Amino acid sequence: INGATLSEVTAGEFEANLVPGSHTIDWQTEDTSGNTAVTTQDVWVYPSIAFKAATQTIGESQSALLTLKLSGTSPFYPFDVNIFVAGGGISNEDVTEDLNSLVVSFSEGETEKTLELIFPDDTTAEPSETLSLLITDDFNSAPGNESWTVDAAQNTHVITVVDANAAPNFV
Repeated sequence: INGATLSEVTAGEFEANLVPGSHTIDWQTEDTSGNTAVTTQDVWVYPSIAFKAATQTIGESQSALLTLKLSGTSPFYPFDVNIFVAGGGISNEDVTEDLNSLVVSFSEGETEKTLELIFPDDTTAEPSETLSLLITDDFNSAPGNESWTVDAAQNTHVITVVDANAAPNFV
């Protein structure tokens, strides 16, 4: 503008409260002579990912439903969220799914998705067992290259499995 090319323009007190998703921002500037320049900028705002609930208790021969939620729509689909075992005494022998490869896949427009884990009855009387699951940020986020945000307050889900064949206690 005014015969000079600007490589960078600073927007004074510009503030945009953009919801998660894909947005296009149109920028326009005008100099004192009335010359204008216009450009567009695509902005992706990534939603945060969290478990919908922190805990659940089920009996053997029941299913645990793990619901993951996004804080809004994603700027792109499809994408996968990996869930890792963070602890507990439950192993692959106690559940029908492979605990080493738990993945939740989100399709176009989805902001909530449920994964079912089936715990068959092993007919052995035993104390309650737990399985602690964790959403970790494996989306290559780094300072200056942020993408997904895993909600640290809701990134863990603990399933307690009680023995369905426990003998009754008579009092």
